[in-house]
Amino acid sequence: MSSSETIYKVLTHKEWASFQSEGIFIGSDMDKKDGFIHAAFKTQYSNIIKKFFKEIESLILVEINVDLLEEGCLKIESNKPGGDEYPHLYGEIPFESIISHEVIN
Repeated sequence: MSSSETIYKVLTHKEWASFQSEGIFIGSDMDKKDGFIHAAFKTQYSNIIKKFFKEIESLILVEINVDLLEEGCLKIESNKPGGDEYPHLYGEIPFESIISHEVIN
């Protein structure tokens, strides 16, 4: 992954508010259960929203600068043997790494 690439994280409004107040994001309940923070590339987040967030009317999409993450915490891994590869974060997301955010419906 080149240093100019970005990744994305889908958050609920409650997660976003907590992220803003605490200055770090340590993961959703699903992230914590799986042992890493699920993220996505630009071409993947819409499918993630359809699959995992279809019951939620409004979400926050954050764009993350991978250069500002802790070194070594980002791993590109498949979701299952032979499956699509996704960015997984083994650590936290510092608020300073957020490039932008937008409300998505």
